[in-house]
Amino acid sequence: MGQYFKAVIKEKRHRVWKSFSPRTFNSWRKFFEHDYVTNNYVLYIKDLIYNVPTRVVWAGDYAENEVGKDENLYNLAKEQTINGSIENLIDYLRANQKVGAYRYLVNESKGIFLDYTKVRENDYGYSLDPMPILCAEGCMEYDGNNCVLWGTWARDFIYTTDKKPENYKEIVPDFLNTY
Repeated sequence: MGQYFKAVIKEKRHRVWKSFSPRTFNSWRKFFEHDYVTNNYVLYIKDLIYNVPTRVVWAGDYAENEVGKDENLYNLAKEQTINGSIENLIDYLRANQKVGAYRYLVNESKGIFLDYTKVRENDYGYSLDPMPILCAEGCMEYDGNNCVLWGTWARDFIYTTDKKPENYKEIVPDFLNTY
């Protein structure tokens, strides 16, 4: 049947994990149905963490239960609604992407970052977005290049920015989907 995923976030100043459904952005819940660089759902999460270090998990519904709970994060995190017009929001997200607002993905917890201009396209012109792969929890869905990085950023404080971070180490994960 396949595992469903959704982004779940918690800012430093908040105690509650919140999530957003890919369906709100006309995306599907299966991992590779929304994990690409230009996907509106992924862009929305990038915008939410723009210059705001935030714990991010791409929670899978097959993940282990939370410590002391009878459910996993996918089921525990309550889905939030989006205020306003989705069409206007999508236009805003695409404009921000074009001006480079989400150029860098920074892992504040580990002192590393990646540059989205170095993300490779497959033969069909699509690029996997590293953020969902790095922040995933649940059964591994990715088995391509650098699959050992699956989930290694989950629950770390990460953010997007247009400024190259200083004193952080750059990584180039080179995830590639050949489908």
